[in-house]
Amino acid sequence: MYHLLRIPSVLTGLGVWLLLYAASAVQGLAVSLSARVAATVILVLVVVGWPTLIVCSLSSLANGLVRVPFVLAAFLATLFFHGVVNPGVMVLSDGSRAWDVGLAVIGIPFGLIAPVYVLWSASRLLVSVEEGAAVGWDRCVGTFLLFFFLPIGVFFLQRRVLRIQSLSVRSGVS
Repeated sequence: MYHLLRIPSVLTGLGVWLLLYAASAVQGLAVSLSARVAATVILVLVVVGWPTLIVCSLSSLANGLVRVPFVLAAFLATLFFHGVVNPGVMVLSDGSRAWDVGLAVIGIPFGLIAPVYVLWSASRLLVSVEEGAAVGWDRCVGTFLLFFFLPIGVFFLQRRVLRIQSLSVRSGVS
């Protein structure tokens, strides 16, 4: 298990809140493009990186339920889109909405669908490990919404991850 996931849920929640608030504040200010890109990358690392870390950590307990390489690829595609493609579109468009919309359409699958895939995989894996067997989509919707609304859900999700980790340590599964 990863040591980052062993942090108590209150500290994890406060850290997520602080990072999201700081990144949103930088994006809202009229600052340089590089500062806005850095804030966007921080947002992606928090919102999509933490569920990816959960998937990588709990995948050994799920017996191949979630394809970890696909989740990692979706995380990297999201990071690439929001950290490279989207700022490139901003620079190329130079304020022209036609360029902005035209070039942004290329990255929509990576910028919108890939993060949803990561969040869904993390929620399905978390519920399946808690239940001890593969579960249907109807059992994962609540957990998915907690991942989707991360500033609120992090307090509940981190507690569940810590419970799974303590049970796996007691049973000797790494």
